[in-house]
Amino acid sequence: MLRVYDKRLELEQKGRAEAKDYGVRWELELKQDRAQACAKALLTLPPEDWREFLVGVLRSYVDFRETSRDAEPWEKYRASLLPWWESLTEGFKRCRLVVEKVQQTLDEVCQWLGQSISAMLALAYFHRGEQFLQQLIYTGSKKWKARHRAMLHEERSQRPYVLRHA
Repeated sequence: MLRVYDKRLELEQKGRAEAKDYGVRWELELKQDRAQACAKALLTLPPEDWREFLVGVLRSYVDFRETSRDAEPWEKYRASLLPWWESLTEGFKRCRLVVEKVQQTLDEVCQWLGQSISAMLALAYFHRGEQFLQQLIYTGSKKWKARHRAMLHEERSQRPYVLRHA
């Protein structure tokens, strides 16, 4: 989320003497994986590079360009930056935070089930019985998407094969 507001005006309304030291404030709120990625990137950069990096991240979320609402998407993308925005961002380039999605394992899914919904499943079992849970599982299997099938296939391919003597 991006917030832009006049901090000076806010402090003046509160009667604070230091209001003259403030101006327009830009706050970009990152959450979860993106916040972690940003923090890790800052840890690897020298402090003198932080401003360029953070302005670049801000620019990846918002840019103000010389264009119209009716312009084609490619025209909007190629349109020049508004002069005030280019001045404010000091000509820094855009910088994207790339967060790779980690593929869950079946063991992680089972652990989540145990921690998150096992109490509710037990309640459903005592209220509706085993057949209800079996129907629930059957219905769920009909909703599988490619990622569910891939997860099951991956788990099966990792099982060791044991030959048994007859």
